[in-house]
Amino acid sequence: NSNESYSNIIRDKDGRTFITSMSTGLWIIDNGQVKHLPHQSNYTNAPATNTITSIFIDRSMNLWLGCDGFGLSKVHIGHENFKLYQKNYQPQFAKFQTDFIKCFYEKDNTVWFGTHEGGLHILDRNNNTVKVIKHNWPGSNVVACIMPISKDVLLLGTGAGVIKFNIQT
Repeated sequence: NSNESYSNIIRDKDGRTFITSMSTGLWIIDNGQVKHLPHQSNYTNAPATNTITSIFIDRSMNLWLGCDGFGLSKVHIGHENFKLYQKNYQPQFAKFQTDFIKCFYEKDNTVWFGTHEGGLHILDRNNNTVKVIKHNWPGSNVVACIMPISKDVLLLGTGAGVIKFNIQT
């Protein structure tokens, strides 16, 4: 659709293509077949919103979607049962402090995600908790991109420039 604003395109190891939109949700191209998964109010078979700001596929073949205003949606590729991680704490969901997810990084059993104004968040998949890291960076706590440069050091693209971040501290 030429009037659509697409936000991300990613391909998994089996050749499926995932396209996210800023207004119509998730599109999947698999063996030439196009499938559209728009938002549905019950969240179980679709993303939490049609405004998807980021996408990531982890080592376990889970598809993570940054859903503007709703947090994270996660689904195991090949299944259609989405799990929602919301901003507002509910016992069955992880807790974090911002809505607009910008980027992802995976290390061991954690998924790291950068946010718009909320800093860096680390989701521990073992105990379903989120650690929030904010700094007094001279500009903002925008973390727009994450790149590992060694086992323990990440480069963070932030609203204050590029910052070297030691994972251990």
